[in-house]
Amino acid sequence: MIVIGYRGAEPSIMQHLLADQCSKTHDFRRGIFWCLLATSIVHPSVSSLATSLGGNMQLVEIRGFDEVMGDLARTCSALPKNIRSVSLPGAPDGSTIPFDMKVCAGGVLEELDWSRVQVQIVEYCRRMQIHIPDSVTRPWLIERMEQLDLLRRSGSVLCTTMAGYLMFADKPSRQIAGAECHLKLHGEEKRCIDGNLWSQLDSLLELLDELNQPFRLKSAVSESVYPYPPLALKELLVNALVHRDYSRPETLDIDLDSKFIRFTNAGGLVDSVFQVVNTRLQQQIELGHRGIKGYRNPVIADLFYGAGAMDKEGSGLPDVYNDVVRNEGKVFFGPVDETNDTFRALIFRRQEEADAITRTAAPAVSRSKFFANLLEVVGLPEVIWRAKTPCMHVFDILENARPVQPPPFQFKPGSEILTFSDLSLPSNPFRPSIDVTTVEGVRTASLLDSPEGNRNFVELLNRAVYRLLQSRGLLVDTDKKRCYFGRTEAGPKEITYQASFRQATRTATKAIVSKQTGKTLYWQHESMYFGFESFQNEWALRVLPGYVFTKDGRYTLLHYSKIGVLATRKAARDFNMQVYNDIVFWTWVLSEGRDSFEVGLTDDISLSIRGVLLSCELASAAFDPDLVVAEVKEDSRLARLEEEIAAEAELELEGVQAENNAN
Repeated sequence: MIVIGYRGAEPSIMQHLLADQCSKTHDFRRGIFWCLLATSIVHPSVSSLATSLGGNMQLVEIRGFDEVMGDLARTCSALPKNIRSVSLPGAPDGSTIPFDMKVCAGGVLEELDWSRVQVQIVEYCRRMQIHIPDSVTRPWLIERMEQLDLLRRSGSVLCTTMAGYLMFADKPSRQIAGAECHLKLHGEEKRCIDGNLWSQLDSLLELLDELNQPFRLKSAVSESVYPYPPLALKELLVNALVHRDYSRPETLDIDLDSKFIRFTNAGGLVDSVFQVVNTRLQQQIELGHRGIKGYRNPVIADLFYGAGAMDKEGSGLPDVYNDVVRNEGKVFFGPVDETNDTFRALIFRRQEEADAITRTAAPAVSRSKFFANLLEVVGLPEVIWRAKTPCMHVFDILENARPVQPPPFQFKPGSEILTFSDLSLPSNPFRPSIDVTTVEGVRTASLLDSPEGNRNFVELLNRAVYRLLQSRGLLVDTDKKRCYFGRTEAGPKEITYQASFRQATRTATKAIVSKQTGKTLYWQHESMYFGFESFQNEWALRVLPGYVFTKDGRYTLLHYSKIGVLATRKAARDFNMQVYNDIVFWTWVLSEGRDSFEVGLTDDISLSIRGVLLSCELASAAFDPDLVVAEVKEDSRLARLEEEIAAEAELELEGVQAENNAN
């Protein structure tokens, strides 16, 4: 029910027409959509009805009555007009309905399996939140079946519909020739699977489970795998049972080969889906595109959905495709030919064959582990505090907080302070620098909704990381968000750390010395660029190795025009394993070898970051010999560039010495 242009004030409508009918309509389980203008105030009687109906009633904001009617007209006119259907016997107006809603002339109630009827109808009502009496009786079941188009009166006689007979008769093939299923196992005779659709589903699932036994796949971390994804097999089977054209005599054929399973079904795609697919195929969109849906047998589909055997979101075949690909198999489905007369689904198993005794197998596809230069942020603080401040300089805030060093904060001169520290506490070090009447706690999620809030949040995190890096003995360049180790009193900076498999020592800072005079020309530092990135609702700290070049081994950067080129070419020479080793080194520096590390946001609040690189396993790429050649070529160019820069540095050093001598 869609309500437009009515505010809901009259008791005769709100109480008698709607509220009093809740029990009879099962709380309007098909839904009430109450349309409101953005400026409208919800009437109390509407709110009361919405409360009583729960999720079955939704308030929908609209632009206006005419706009809604226009949207409905455009949407409805775009819907497919053709539905494969049959004439309803005895209908004077010649109206048509889908085959499964047609009366089954010979379908008498005595042929139904009433135990199965009770199980499935009760389960349907439970899942659809329809009231179930304490004592389930035959008349109650018959009433429900009539409402669900499983039974229909033909004159004075109550008969089953085609759907009711297919789903609950002990042997539907008595009246419906195509109700059977034929199963052929590789090298064996065809086997007939008869019985109602629920019985067929149970029998076929049990048989497929026997054939689809898991085995142990050996790997760095062994795992149990299936030849076929179990949910994909179930989805293909349910799809075949629900969408068959039961008006035709052909049966569902399932061929079980040692390498594949094939489902062949009478009836292609229903017209509504076929039209959409034809259009989208021209746009190179697969049949498995999520959201395409249509039902040849709407009653059967409704019962299977209500009983939990399928969904109605148009996601079945896309899910099959994704599951099979993840399981390293292949699947193909669609009409057999352009006539769209028969539908076929073909699913191939994994390549590995399990040993008959040990039930183990070696991977058929070699895999490699790939690491991202990302460290997972485990949890974010829920609240960020802000307050107005009269201070015009950061120095004023630091001075007001003495002798305490305040937590990291974001500052807009004469405007606002933003921090993770609770500004409402009297002991807060920012207290002398803020207007306490303006203190406000803002939820992090709300702050992140705006680009400016996102930038402020990231800057607060960056400032906290600066302090962590400085505590690790690193020099921090806040402008470029990078850090590096300075020289020691003795000269080079060597660090021993735990690499992937053993302890290792690397020179993080080294002197570049003149070959002629033996004097230090400049210092080369291994550096780390860093920053926070969000991936939907997840956050990570990005780590990127690089190089910094200084004159004094600390803060005085080289300014030669070729230094940028030098850093770029040195980084380009670092191939996968070298980059991985660099990232492992900087991860160790941050975490000090622990599984996680804390970045202090306040005295009692920390940001927890995992000290393990995010990774995934993928099929190994083919070896490319050109990479080795490229590395050799790059080395020769890099050596020449280093020589040029060393020569320029030496000339500058000689110039500085000459100037000092002259003075």
